[in-house]
Amino acid sequence: MWIAIAPQPWRPEWQAPLVAAAATLTPTMVWREHVLLLDIEASLQWLGGIRGLKRQTQREIAAVVAAGHIVMARTALGAWLLALEGSPQPLGWRWRYALSAQRLSQRLDRVAMTYLPQTQAYRDWFAHLGCHALGQLRALDRSELQARTSRELLNALDQAYGQAVFTYQPLTLPVQFHQRRELPRLIQDTAALEPYVKRLLEALCIWLKANHLAVSRLECRLHHRDRQRAHQPTVITLSIAQASDEHALLWRWFSVRLERMTLPAQVSDIAMLTRTLCARQERNLRLFDDDAQTNSSVSQTLDLLRARLGQASVRQAQPKADYRAEVANTWQASGDTAAAPVSLDANSLTQTDWGAHCPAWLLPEPKALSTRQDQPQLQGPLRLLQGPWRVETGWWDQQLVARDYFVASDTSARRYWIYRERDQTRARWFLHGLFG
Repeated sequence: MWIAIAPQPWRPEWQAPLVAAAATLTPTMVWREHVLLLDIEASLQWLGGIRGLKRQTQREIAAVVAAGHIVMARTALGAWLLALEGSPQPLGWRWRYALSAQRLSQRLDRVAMTYLPQTQAYRDWFAHLGCHALGQLRALDRSELQARTSRELLNALDQAYGQAVFTYQPLTLPVQFHQRRELPRLIQDTAALEPYVKRLLEALCIWLKANHLAVSRLECRLHHRDRQRAHQPTVITLSIAQASDEHALLWRWFSVRLERMTLPAQVSDIAMLTRTLCARQERNLRLFDDDAQTNSSVSQTLDLLRARLGQASVRQAQPKADYRAEVANTWQASGDTAAAPVSLDANSLTQTDWGAHCPAWLLPEPKALSTRQDQPQLQGPLRLLQGPWRVETGWWDQQLVARDYFVASDTSARRYWIYRERDQTRARWFLHGLFG
């Protein structure tokens, strides 16, 4: 049994965290043209069957990549072809299944033949025959195919349908720490768990120092034995701004998290695993010690806030190169290393583009304004002071906007950022921002 994970759109910086996340499912995997293939045959029973595997995959992969296709099929090449054949998936993950040989054949028969690289050299001949899908390719006389094409094409076709063994070189996984210990008794009190978590942290720090590494993101998983939560461990994720290998520092943040949580069931096993590692800095490379102390103090304060309030409660700005204000102004969890970096180019927004009329605050959602004699109203008439600034974009992701922005003022001299829709027969006005 194989799983094909195809993020959309593909970013090279996702490769390392995606492999690290998939390593919690199986150690056997291979890359094939931006699709990660996982051999999960040996992990099915451990993860709780198909349903448990799906829950675990969604939890692990969604933390790294936001959207794409996941295919679970009987063969590696079959899962790969079905993942490539999927339509663009801008939001969320789409699952497809081909768990039986019959279902796999039905799905593969409809896949366009061009997705199989070995058919490219014979494309014109197949087009002349009216052969466009894999099902039509299989229907051709095999002796004629063998005489007119190559052994590689027939072998790839057989591997996709499960009629030949898929040979591959397993991916060499990055170095990670993963240790699991069974508790001597079932525990439901977080205070009683502290000694066992400390021992795992001590083993982790010894391993980090031996490998000259430091950790910035790690997980502690509390496994339960009750039937309802047997395959849904309680996960404590710790992300710190500055990577460390110090036991006292790591335990400080873990102790805060343990104090504030309530266990849903008795804990039978504890697992500790690293997520993000980096080389340990052996000496201070800064010119002044005060700079290092100040940065360390700020980082530890943010780490403490994340530990006490939760990872998602401390956020940082994540601007995006887009002329739509609601898209360009986004927020992400502070210290989230999985987020894609900001990419700015010559077509990106600049201070000159927005500067003079950009407000200090945006509304979560634009608020519709009433009109009277074609004049926008907000507790009285609004007077247009500046504008229009025209924005027309978003056609590529089904979120087209066509707006004229204005700076407006009410009778009390308060200023607002409003816009008028341009794609409507009757003009509609919206309040989008407020000036300080």
